[in-house]
Amino acid sequence: MAQDLRRGPAQHQPCNGQRQRGSCKPRDVEAVDRPMCRNAQEGLRSKLVITAVLHLDNMQNEDAAKRCLTEIPTILDAILCNLNAKQLRYASNVCWFWNASAERIRRKRYYPDTMLQHDPNYDQRSMDSMGCDLCDNLMLTKIEPSVVIVFVSRWREYFSRKLTEDIRGLARYVDGSVPRSCELFMALGSGIIGTRNKVPCEIEECDGISSIMIPRSTEVSVTTFFLTLKALKAAARNTAEFKTSFSSSQISNAKLIILNACANAGVVKKAVKVLVKVFGEEIVIAGGFVQSIYYKKRSYTKGICGLVFSGDLSANMRIHKTKRSPHGAIESDRHAFVENLEDLSASSPHRHFSVMFMYSCVARGYEYFSEHNYQTKLISQVFPGIPVFGMFAFGEIGYNGSQFAKESSSSCHSYSTILCLCRF
Repeated sequence: MAQDLRRGPAQHQPCNGQRQRGSCKPRDVEAVDRPMCRNAQEGLRSKLVITAVLHLDNMQNEDAAKRCLTEIPTILDAILCNLNAKQLRYASNVCWFWNASAERIRRKRYYPDTMLQHDPNYDQRSMDSMGCDLCDNLMLTKIEPSVVIVFVSRWREYFSRKLTEDIRGLARYVDGSVPRSCELFMALGSGIIGTRNKVPCEIEECDGISSIMIPRSTEVSVTTFFLTLKALKAAARNTAEFKTSFSSSQISNAKLIILNACANAGVVKKAVKVLVKVFGEEIVIAGGFVQSIYYKKRSYTKGICGLVFSGDLSANMRIHKTKRSPHGAIESDRHAFVENLEDLSASSPHRHFSVMFMYSCVARGYEYFSEHNYQTKLISQVFPGIPVFGMFAFGEIGYNGSQFAKESSSSCHSYSTILCLCRF
């Protein structure tokens, strides 16, 4: 019975990595948020009542267990905390008492969930398998996500051979695994940065998937937007129509924008000017140039996609430029990198949890440092336990509030690393 309880009302068979190509199909998104019928509610309640009987030795019958579940919230919380987010959403529909318990559990689960996978060999089947594992993780996660950010890396030969495949298939699988109320922010690059088992890693020149789920909160709102080149020209002339995509509170309380661009530097500079004009000079913008973008069930190779964080959070950013000196270039670069991290730590107030967003130049990897995970190791020394998430970009985007208000060219960078510490 305990095994049935863990599987929950919606039976889900995790991927074992042996599926055939294309067998991982999108889940029924509407079924995720569909209210339970009365019979299903009673069935789930009966399972939890019987479980309480099995675990409470001093309870002699089912009626005593029912009274215990009604009178002692701690026991109900201890039982419901074993459910994942989807099952907990079902359980919250049983009655107001269970809904209150589910809300208490959700508040305790206010932390990010990360996942990192990679395969050093080019194999489409391995990418399909990693996509299935990602979908399973999204379906079985315990947190209620407000946004899922997914960065995909492909082998260098993938780009040199100009293969027609892209992230559309994987994106459809992922899009079908997240709730309808959750935003999906997805991009394809040449390298990814993520966290596995609380250890940040840098994956270069191979197939890989890095994801992070930011938990839902009433104090923080997340909104995505996409600008085509035509829409950007219109927004540059008049921002009124672009502003309609956001509420007044989102515009006034916006703190951070994560930007992925499939465009040249001139277009990105124009986009940064538009965003600063809409959200104010104190906004922090961090991002990079990518190969392709997935937005609203479509894949784009031209355009700019953004993720806006508004509300009760803090965002601080530092832009580290590559130090090229004739003697001791690596050592000089390391000292400057650590100084930026320490400065970032001192200027950021502590909150419930933190996430480090990192966009690094493709040239600042193993070929430059002659060591794997060089930058993420330094980050772990200054910020132990904080998840690091990002990608290796073909150019970096960084706008740190009013510091660069007078110099628009400072929004695009090369041979640099963008470090953005976001505390929720």
